[in-house]
Amino acid sequence: MHWIATRNAVVSLPRWRSFAFLFRSPFRTHSSLKPSPLLLLNTRYSERRYCLGDGKSVKGITTASSKKVKTKSTDVLTDKDLSHLLWWKERLQTCKKPSTLQLIERLMYTNLLGLDPSLRNGSLKDGNLNWEMLQFKSRFPREVLLCRVGDFYEAIGIDACILVEYAGLNPFGGLRSDSVPKAGCPVVNLRQTLDDLTRNGFSVCIVEEIQGPTPARSRKGRFISGHAHPGSPYVYGLVGVDHDLDFPEPMPVVGISRSARGYCMISIFETMKAYSLDDGLTEEALVTKLRTRRCHHLFLHASLRHNASGTCRWGEFGEGGLLWGECSGRNFEWFEGDTLSELLTKVRDVYGLDDEVSFRNVNVPLENRPRPLHLGTATQIGALPTEGIPCLLKVLLPSTCSGLPSLYVRDLLLNPPAYDIALKIQETCKLMSTITCSVPEFTCVSSAKLVKLLEQREANYIEFCRIKNVLDEVLHMHRHPELVEILKLLMEPTWVATGLKIDFETFVNECHWASDSIGEMISLDDDESHQNVSKCANVPNEFFYDMESSWRGRVKGIHIEEEITQVAKSAEALSLAVTEDFHPIISRIKAMAASLGGSKGEIVYAKEHESVWFKGKRFTPSVWGGTAGEEQIKQLKPAFDSKGKKVGEEWFTTQKVETALVRYHEASENANARVLELLRELSAKLQTKINVLVFASMLLVIAKALFSHACEGRRRKWVFPTLVGFSTDEAANPLDGGATRMKLTGLSPYWFDVASGTAVHNTVDMQSLFLLTGPNGGGKSSLLRSICAAALLGICGFMVPAESAYIPHFDSIMLHMKSYDSPVDGKSSFQVEMSEIRSIVSQATSRSLVLIDEICRGTETAKGTCIAGSVIESLDASGCLGIVSTHLHGIFDLPLTAKNVTYKAMGAENVEGQTKPTWKLTDGVCRESLAFETAKREGVPETIIQRAEALYISVYAKDASFGVVRPNKTETSSDNEISKPVRSERSLEKDLAKAILKICGIKMNEPVGLECLSIGARELPPPSTVGSSCVYVMKRPDKRLYIGQTDDLEGRIRAHRAKEGLQGSSFLYLVVQGKSMACQLETLLINQLHEQGYSLANLADGKHRNFGTSSSLTASDVWDMDEVVVQVEKTKREWDDAYEKTIEHILAIQEYGKSRRGGEEKISLQRLNGLAQDGLSLLNSLQFNLDLLAPQLPSDDQVQSTQSLLETWKNQYQSLRVNLRSANLKAKDNMRKAAQQERELLLGGGTESTDLRRKRQANAGVTSDAESITESLRRSRQLMVQEVERSTNTLVAFDESTGVLKKAESEYKGHRSLLSRTRNLLSTMQRQDVIDRVILIIGFSLFVCAVLYVVSKRIGILKLQQMATAAIKAQLAGKAANGDAMPLGQEFDGGNTVPNVGIPLQQRLHDEL
Repeated sequence: MHWIATRNAVVSLPRWRSFAFLFRSPFRTHSSLKPSPLLLLNTRYSERRYCLGDGKSVKGITTASSKKVKTKSTDVLTDKDLSHLLWWKERLQTCKKPSTLQLIERLMYTNLLGLDPSLRNGSLKDGNLNWEMLQFKSRFPREVLLCRVGDFYEAIGIDACILVEYAGLNPFGGLRSDSVPKAGCPVVNLRQTLDDLTRNGFSVCIVEEIQGPTPARSRKGRFISGHAHPGSPYVYGLVGVDHDLDFPEPMPVVGISRSARGYCMISIFETMKAYSLDDGLTEEALVTKLRTRRCHHLFLHASLRHNASGTCRWGEFGEGGLLWGECSGRNFEWFEGDTLSELLTKVRDVYGLDDEVSFRNVNVPLENRPRPLHLGTATQIGALPTEGIPCLLKVLLPSTCSGLPSLYVRDLLLNPPAYDIALKIQETCKLMSTITCSVPEFTCVSSAKLVKLLEQREANYIEFCRIKNVLDEVLHMHRHPELVEILKLLMEPTWVATGLKIDFETFVNECHWASDSIGEMISLDDDESHQNVSKCANVPNEFFYDMESSWRGRVKGIHIEEEITQVAKSAEALSLAVTEDFHPIISRIKAMAASLGGSKGEIVYAKEHESVWFKGKRFTPSVWGGTAGEEQIKQLKPAFDSKGKKVGEEWFTTQKVETALVRYHEASENANARVLELLRELSAKLQTKINVLVFASMLLVIAKALFSHACEGRRRKWVFPTLVGFSTDEAANPLDGGATRMKLTGLSPYWFDVASGTAVHNTVDMQSLFLLTGPNGGGKSSLLRSICAAALLGICGFMVPAESAYIPHFDSIMLHMKSYDSPVDGKSSFQVEMSEIRSIVSQATSRSLVLIDEICRGTETAKGTCIAGSVIESLDASGCLGIVSTHLHGIFDLPLTAKNVTYKAMGAENVEGQTKPTWKLTDGVCRESLAFETAKREGVPETIIQRAEALYISVYAKDASFGVVRPNKTETSSDNEISKPVRSERSLEKDLAKAILKICGIKMNEPVGLECLSIGARELPPPSTVGSSCVYVMKRPDKRLYIGQTDDLEGRIRAHRAKEGLQGSSFLYLVVQGKSMACQLETLLINQLHEQGYSLANLADGKHRNFGTSSSLTASDVWDMDEVVVQVEKTKREWDDAYEKTIEHILAIQEYGKSRRGGEEKISLQRLNGLAQDGLSLLNSLQFNLDLLAPQLPSDDQVQSTQSLLETWKNQYQSLRVNLRSANLKAKDNMRKAAQQERELLLGGGTESTDLRRKRQANAGVTSDAESITESLRRSRQLMVQEVERSTNTLVAFDESTGVLKKAESEYKGHRSLLSRTRNLLSTMQRQDVIDRVILIIGFSLFVCAVLYVVSKRIGILKLQQMATAAIKAQLAGKAANGDAMPLGQEFDGGNTVPNVGIPLQQRLHDEL
């Protein structure tokens, strides 16, 4: 390879040895951890955790490995590493952002990261972060490496450039030239970053940090948590979240080679550990597969370099150009050797898989399976979305069915099944369309998503519920007697789709086991008490919800009883701690009843920190008085986050609360870990039955697709074809039902709704090759596209748009239509056409269906005719069925050897001298192309068409012939072919007029006075119809009749002819007396003409409640119309009137200025535009009214008819808007031309010019006078307006003053009332004051008297005490003088006896007392 030669040259030449550093390579370390054992679908590479912890642990893996790192770090890059670097350099060359280009300049390709060790932060020292990332990069060198560092995912070197270019991220540190390239994204934006990278085709390797405490002086351990590939998202951590993850369609690694059998395409799905091999493909079929399937990597085998011409320049000559054009726009790599084994080796290298990982072949060997569709066939019938082509998928399935069922149907159309599988599919659809029981919802789950989530143990609760739904729906179908047959029939299509062959009973039993396993583990009952989140007093409920909602309700409580108990106990402990430490403080704050600016406090859940803390301010007392709550306030301490930083000045906690929080978090985390462990165990358990789960999920996808198709087919009135295999008996008579015959009765284009009745039906009975001719726009291409779609649907087992169908199981269906040139390949459109014709002719067999539209249209007529004739002979010799359409009528003059070719033509008829197509398939040859009519209809200038007709007559007049003729009969002249249809048309008109007169005459009992008159295609009714009620019959170009009634026949005819395709309609009408009779006759004609076999376009109107359903409608029935129906009819009449007036205004605008001479127009252009705009506004409002009234109509037919009328109105409205714009442009052009003519006339000489100048001068004078008068009037009007404004302002000011005075008066009255009340209050207060003073004086006097009395008495008692004391002292003194002698009869007992002091003393004492 070229990069090996480059490396050898660089290393070998001395002068280039200084650049050898470009080819260095680091040592690639491998983890000693072994992958988990295989489970059916082999190993999971994402299960292998390549861990790198701190420096010591890394070095401790093996001693030998550490030595190898040191010795190999200076060696030259290995060839493999060099190829990876060159691969990245090719990707970097496509970068365009200036910031990315500046980062690329700092790369040095001496290691897989592209780091320059000389730059800042570029060191690759053993043990640092860059060294760790290099080890991970060596495991997956072609994946972008994102390494978790704190709250970011970082990338360095080459990976940083990719992130900046494709993920829209900014480089870290700006664009400093002295630092290594570095970029990253926050953790929350990881999913978006991965989507951006995988969308651009890159794979990503994600490295996570090991969570938990890190020992001192050591780095966090890291491990590869998973990968993100295009079509395979990153699922790490999904088991612990509640949301679902959208899984895109898997993107395989594709390898293409070529052999003697044809092209070979191998698709390897890494997620499913499976591959499919499609051999013997044609170039067109291979390109179709590449178009419909996005691939992760594309590998091309060296066998593609050599083509049929023997040159190595692939795609330059011969075959291979189409494939080269498809692959040249993609990134691909070449490979050699054995195709399958080498491609599997490439896949293992790309995804970093071990060599023992094996892949399963999902191909099911089926005999006689049809070939895949060619690219042209798939695009021309809409199997692949193509602009301008009706999409086949949109009519096969209802709009509500998308996703996996739609993809299955698309793949089935592109790769038709074998005959037996098609019969199973058809039988399944038939049963689904006839069952009477309810059906399950058919839950659709991606098989790739199922496999990846179960393999990586990341299936969450939502996914398990979805898996159980899938299994339960399968079991529901098994239990129901009507659905079990459908379930059995779906086994074989599912086998083909998955490549898994499972016995029916085994499948049902395994579904039972898996469903029971999920039901035993997963909590499906919302009423279980353990599912309720903890609720405790004084702790916010939101805290418990956030902490427990991630694990509650996931598994049954019986599996986590111990964990639930611990969580409940810890929650109660937390509530108790909060109550004891925080609640007294809250009560104290509430008791203080502080006003604004007082104390505040509350118990708050800090969501960011997952804690319950006290938040308050100004709650600390200024003086500690031993009151309630002070002790708890003293225990508060500031709250800190997980990093030890203070949260804020208002956040507080206590040691007791923190201990309870830690205990609760540990219990909740243990419960969460246990739930995740149980979910992962369930994933491992179900992974042993992964084949059954994949089979069940695919079965329901197929069931939903077929059920949706059966419902849509019944709605569209499609039928199931009779599908037969090709007979091997050569003596079988094809007319007796042999497989060499295809018959489609009542075939309609698939993009038309048969139920609407707008499609033209054809019957195709094909037993050989058809040579089809017809005019332009006659329906040849539509017929070929319809036949191709019907045949494809039939061999796939689907319903077809026909009344009945008999379809053989073709081995290939090939449709060739228009071709375009391919500038990339240097091929003209004719070269591309011949390439497709070569492929068709080489593959056509007696079991093929070949459809070629307008063969050899892109070359010279004579030689193209001969090539077409030779192709027809070749197809006829192969015995295939098919149609070849052409405008090369010279082919009928060639001496062809074809024996079984049948001549068919698209019918045409002559109406009023004009040949028009009927879109019906007939026998014979049609030599009329309608080229001139088609050109005129598409807007080609009339002069060109007239000249073309003259040239045609001058050259081809002798050979001109028209009409449809039999190939084995003499062609008739054009005059005869024209006159015959005219006579039949007139006969039809007479018969119709007679039928109308007969029906109306019986109803009106006046057959003599009735007259049915006709209006030609370019005629209008006479003025006598104005204001009269008329019943009319419109003859449409499609031979259908429209019956109506109106009071404005001319306006109604204009309205009809303004619609698309009805411009040439003719009419029959009769004048009747009154609107009521017209309504009756309208209903009568609709019902009676339909019974007589006439085809009606408005047959539904005959069942309208307004019109009646019988032929004997009375006048009273008409007047009993529903109010809504009356409003609808009124809206229709208003629409017709407004529509006619708007058309008149638009025509006036279009004619404006054609005869203008100095402003002679009666109505200005602005006025006409205003009238037209008013008309459009009225029409828009009428549309809105009809839209509101339509759903309120009494019958479904009326609703459908009104809604179709509403769609017609919308189209007419848009057409009017377009016509108005065109009319304005035309008016401006007319005015410009008129001005130019006047200018030329003024500049010329002669009497006319002089008169015109004088007229101009007179007009100028008059205009000047008029302008001066207008100016005077304008000024007068302005003065009057100013005076009116002044008067208005004065009145306003007067009103305002009056209001102010009224308010002042009311305020004065209020003040006066207040003053009187105040005076009354003051007088009352004065009286009360006098009373209070009197009371005070009296009270004070009494108080003084009492005091004086008490004082006087107190003084008397004191005097008595003094006298008593003196007497006692005197007695004691006398006793001492007389010794111890006492008088007889008196005793003195130790002071207990009062001495006798005489009567006077006692008397005075008594008085004092």
